Amino acid sequence: MAHLFSHIDEQGLVGLGVGAPDKSLLKKTADVMLQGTKALLESGDVDCLQYGPRRGDSEMLKELAKFLSDEYQDEVKSENLMINAGATQGLKFLSKSLFDPGDLALFEDPTYFIAITVLVKDIGLKPMAVSTDEDGINVDEVDKILTEHVAGKTLTSNKPYSALVYLVPTFNNPKGTILSEEKSKKLIKVLRKHKAIAICDDVYNTLSFIDERPPLVTPPPKRLFAYDNEADADYQGNVVSNCTFSKTLGPGLRLGWVEAPPHLLTILESSGYVLSGGCFNHYTSCVIREALKLGLISKLVVEVREVYQSRKNALCDAIDKFLPMAQYLRPKGGYFVWVILPENINTNDLFTICKEKYRVLFRPGTLCSCVGNFPNCLRLSFSYYSEEILSEAVRKIRMAIDDLLNYK
Repeated sequence: MAHLFSHIDEQGLVGLGVGAPDKSLLKKTADVMLQGTKALLESGDVDCLQYGPRRGDSEMLKELAKFLSDEYQDEVKSENLMINAGATQGLKFLSKSLFDPGDLALFEDPTYFIAITVLVKDIGLKPMAVSTDEDGINVDEVDKILTEHVAGKTLTSNKPYSALVYLVPTFNNPKGTILSEEKSKKLIKVLRKHKAIAICDDVYNTLSFIDERPPLVTPPPKRLFAYDNEADADYQGNVVSNCTFSKTLGPGLRLGWVEAPPHLLTILESSGYVLSGGCFNHYTSCVIREALKLGLISKLVVEVREVYQSRKNALCDAIDKFLPMAQYLRPKGGYFVWVILPENINTNDLFTICKEKYRVLFRPGTLCSCVGNFPNCLRLSFSYYSEEILSEAVRKIRMAIDDLLNYK
C-alpha cells in the first residue's frame, strides 16, 4: 500500500529527512488498534460511528487526561482538551481561527519547515525569525519584535491575540533542544505583556530518553502550557499545547489533541468547521479510548521510546565516528539531530551529491529557516531506519562531503 514516503522506498533511497515510525513500530500499533477496535465494537457503542461531540467524547478526554498526567507527571485537565486530526491540522485550525492574513507569526530559527508552509503560505501570516540557542528561543528578541510590530493592535473576543509565536519547546525540531525553566517563565511574561499566544508543537513530549537506560520512564521537562498558571493574577491564557499520536502510534491514525485555555476552546468549537462535522476523527478517538483503558498505549509508548533511543545512539555514534568536524547536540528525546558543519560546506550542494551518488537524503538547513539561514547545517532523523542503516547513511554523507570539498 502506498504512503507519503513510498517514492523514497521505491527508489532505493535512505531518507534521513523522514520523521515517522517505521513498519516494525507500526506493526506494534496495529496490534493495539486491533484490540482497541475489538473492545469498542463488541461493546455495542454504535455512537462511535455518529458525529462526535465538538471537543471529543467526554470519556476519551478523561482517559487522555489521565494518560497525559501519568506521562508528564503533572496534572492535565480533561476540560482543557479538544480532539483534533493531528498536530498539522491542529496548527492550521488554531491559526486560521485566531488570526487573519498579514498578522504576525514568530518562528524559532531554525524551525519545523512545514510549519512555515502552513502559517505563511496557507494562512498568509507575516513571518519573522527569532534566534535560538541551546536552551531555546531568544525571549528578549521575542519581546523586541512584539514591541515594534504589534503595539496598539485592535483585539476582539474572537481574535484576542496580537501575534502568534510558533515553537517546539521540548525536544525541538530540528535542534533537539529543551526550553529552559528560566526562559519558559520569562516567555510567559512576554506573551502576557503583548497579549500574544504561543502555539507549542508538543509532539515529542512523550518520547523522552532522559533516563539513558531502560526502562525509560522519567517524565519530559515541564511543558510551557504548565507555566501559564491560571492561578496567577495576570493570567490570560497565552499558551496552547498542540499534540499528536503520530510520532508514538502512527500518523495514519490522524489523531491528536490540543490542550488550551477554556475560552480558546470555546472559540474553536464555535467554528462552522466543528459545528458541521463535530469531533475530528471521532471513531478513531473512541478506538484509542478503549486502548487507553486497557493500558495498551502506556505500554507501547515505553517500547517505542526504547527503540528510538537505540536508534538515536546509533546515529550520534556514527556522527562522532564519521563527521568529527561537525558540531551537534545529542538529544534527550524526540526524532532529530541538528548537525552544524564547517562554513565552507553548503548542505544544499551536499544534498545533491548525497542523493545522486550515494542515495541518501536529509533536510538542508536553509529549508528549516523562514529567512534562509543555516546553509552549512542539516537535519537528520533517526526514527525511520535501523541502527545499521543509520550508521551506513552517515558514512555515505561523509563520503559526499569529501567529494564536495575535493571538487571545490
